[in-house]
Amino acid sequence: MLKRLTVGVLTAWAAGAFLIELSRGVAAWDDREHSVGAWGWRFESPETDALIRSLDVARRAIPPGAAIAFTAPDAPPGVEFEAWRWTAYLMPDHDVLQVNDPEVGDLAGYAISYQKEIHHPRAEPMLRLPDGWLYRVKRP
Repeated sequence: MLKRLTVGVLTAWAAGAFLIELSRGVAAWDDREHSVGAWGWRFESPETDALIRSLDVARRAIPPGAAIAFTAPDAPPGVEFEAWRWTAYLMPDHDVLQVNDPEVGDLAGYAISYQKEIHHPRAEPMLRLPDGWLYRVKRP
C-alpha cells in the first residue's frame, strides 16, 4: 500500500512539473514571458530594448563621469527600481542615482525620465529620447 502511494505521489509530482515547464516553454515561444512587470526585465525584452535605445542617445549628450538622476514616473510597483538598476548597469561610466535619493539634488547634473515627461523647476529639458526625456539639472 505504501509503495503504491509513493509511486502515485511521485507520478503526480512529475506530471505537475512537466506541465509547469511546458507552460514556461510555450510562454517563451510566443513572447508572453516578457510582459510580467518588474520580473520581465531581461535582455532582448521590449522594456530593456526601449531603455537601451534611450540610453544610447543620452550617452552621447552626457559627459563621462556625470551624475544622473533617473526616474520612471507612474511606473507599476517595482518597475522604476528595475529600470534604475538596468540604467546603472548599462551606463557604468556614470553615477546613476534614483530620483528619490536624498543627495540627488546636490549631486546630479542631469536627469533621465523614462517613458513619461516630468515638470520640475530645476529640470531644464535638453533632449527628447526615443522612450523618455533628458534634462539638465539647474543648480539652486
